[in-house]
Amino acid sequence: MSSVARVYKTISAVCALAGLGTLSVAAWRVSAGTDAQLGADRAELSFVLFSTVALLIAALILSVLAFRHNSRTQERLTGRQRRRLDFQDQILDVHTMTFAWDQDGRFTSVNENFERCFGYPADEIIGQPVASIYHRRHVDSGYVEIARALISNRVWSGEQRMRNRAGDSVYVEMTAAPETDEHGRFAGGTAMMTDVTALRDAESDHFLNAMLEELRDEVFVFDTQTLNIHYMNRAARDRCGWSLDEIRDHRITDTDPNFSEAAMRSHTQPLIDGTKTMVSITVEDRKPTEITTYLFESANGRPLFVAVVRDISDRQAVENARMQSVSVVSHELRAPLTSIKGSLRLLQSGVMGALPQEATAVVDIACRNSDRLLMVVNDILDLDKIQSGKMDFAMTDIDLRVLINDAIEMNKGYADEHNVLLRQELPKGVDLKVRGNADRLMQVMTNLMTNAIKFSPEEDAVAIRVTKAAGAWRVTVADNGPGIPESSRKYLGQPFAQLVAVDGRKRVGTGLGLTIVKSIVKRHNGRFDVNSVVGEGSDFYFEVPAAGQADETRDTGGSVIAAAS
Repeated sequence: MSSVARVYKTISAVCALAGLGTLSVAAWRVSAGTDAQLGADRAELSFVLFSTVALLIAALILSVLAFRHNSRTQERLTGRQRRRLDFQDQILDVHTMTFAWDQDGRFTSVNENFERCFGYPADEIIGQPVASIYHRRHVDSGYVEIARALISNRVWSGEQRMRNRAGDSVYVEMTAAPETDEHGRFAGGTAMMTDVTALRDAESDHFLNAMLEELRDEVFVFDTQTLNIHYMNRAARDRCGWSLDEIRDHRITDTDPNFSEAAMRSHTQPLIDGTKTMVSITVEDRKPTEITTYLFESANGRPLFVAVVRDISDRQAVENARMQSVSVVSHELRAPLTSIKGSLRLLQSGVMGALPQEATAVVDIACRNSDRLLMVVNDILDLDKIQSGKMDFAMTDIDLRVLINDAIEMNKGYADEHNVLLRQELPKGVDLKVRGNADRLMQVMTNLMTNAIKFSPEEDAVAIRVTKAAGAWRVTVADNGPGIPESSRKYLGQPFAQLVAVDGRKRVGTGLGLTIVKSIVKRHNGRFDVNSVVGEGSDFYFEVPAAGQADETRDTGGSVIAAAS
C-alpha cells in the first residue's frame, strides 16, 4: 500500500471515529435530558447530527479515494510485472530454445530458436513425438531419463545429445519441468535449452590440436579448391619457418619451391571423385618421405585435404638392409640354380635316355619348382638393381601400340595355359608414343598381364586399354577376377607381400612383381595405381609421359607435399 493510500485511510478512520463519537454523545444527551432541555438544545443537536453525517460521508469518500488509489497502484505494478515477464520471455527467446509437450509426449509449442537450431518449422514439428529429436527415439537413454524424472514430478537439468532434421548431433544444456492438471496429475512439460555443440566441438578441436602439435610427422590441412592452408602442426611450421599467425597467408604450394600443383591435383582427384579414401606417395628428395592424403569435411561442410608427411629414412634403411642381404644370397644361388635347371631340362628332354614314368613325373615337378625359384631370384636381383641405380633406364620414344602387341605375343602362351583371352582396346588414328625405356616397360606389362591372367576366371578375357591422361598416356590392364578389398590395398607393392584372394584360391607368385612395377614407373616419372571392386575385378594402370611433353608438367621428385607418384 502506498503512503497516499495510508493517509487517506487514516483520515477516513479519524472522521468515522469522530462522527461515531459525536453521534454517541448526542444520543446520550437525548436519553438523559428532560423535555425542556431537549427543546432548548434542539438546534445544538441538529448541528451535531449534521456534523456526524458530514464526518461519516467524508470518511466514506476518503475510503473510496484510498481504494481507487490502491487499484491504480496495483494496476501499475501488475503492468510493470507483466512487462518485466514479457521482457524476460523475449530474452529467453533470443538466448535459449524452448518447447512444450503434452501428456502423450508430443510437441505443443516451440520457439524460433528451436526451429533454427533443429531445422524443423513449427507447423511440422508440433504434434510429433518429442522422441523424434533423439537418435534412438523412445529408447534413447537421455529421453528415458528425462521422462522418468518428469513423471515423478521432479525437475531435470543436464546435458542431452539430440539430432536435428538433417540427422546431425546437437548437444544442449537443458532444464525440463513437469506440468500438472488441477488434480495434480502429470499433464506435460516445458523445457529450456542452450545449444552447446560449438563449445563441445571447440573442446574436441583443442584436444585434437594439442595431440597433433606433438606429432613428429608434419600435418597440413588445406582447402581442396584454393589450396589455402587452414592448419599446420608444429613440425610443419618449424620446417617452413612460419608462425601460427602466418600460415593462413600461404597456400600449400608455398611449402616447397619445387611443388607441382598439377601433379598434386592429378594425384588427389580420386579423393574428389570418391573412388578412394586415401592416396599415398613416397617422394625421394633430400630424404625419403611418405605423403598420405585424406579428404575431410569441416564442421561447416567445406571439403579439406589432410596431408601427413612422414620421414621414412629409418624404415627404408631397414628395408634396404634386408634387400641387400637377400640380394647377396640370390647372387650366390643364381649360378647353381641355372645349372640345376639346365640339367633337369636335359633329363626332361630324353637326351640322357628315357626315364621311367614315375621318374618323369618327379623331374617335371623339379623343373617347375626350379623355374619358380629362378624367377624369384631374378626378381630380387632386378629390384636390387633398380634401387641401387644400376638398372639401365635409357629413355627413348616408344610406340605403345608396338609395345602392347609385343607384350600380348610374349604372354600369349601363359594366357593359353590358363584358358584366358588377351584383348587390346587402343584408340584409333592417334599417336601413342611415350618417353621411356622399352625393356623396363615390357617388364611392367608382363608383370601386370601375368597377374591379371592368374586371377581371371577360365574362358574370360584380360583387357589392355590405353587412354589419355594429363600430359601422359594411361595403360590399364583389367581383369574380372575376385577383386581386392579396400583393407588390403595398402599392402600392394610392398616387397614379398602376397595378398590372400577373396575367393580363397592360392596363386603362385614371388610377391615382388608389383614392387618392381612401382619402382620402374616411378623412374619414368609416372604414376601407378589400381581401382578394384570385390566380386567385379581390378584395373591396374600406369601413366607415363607422352613423347614431347615437358618434364616439369609431370615432375614430383622435389616436392615435399607433391601428391603424384
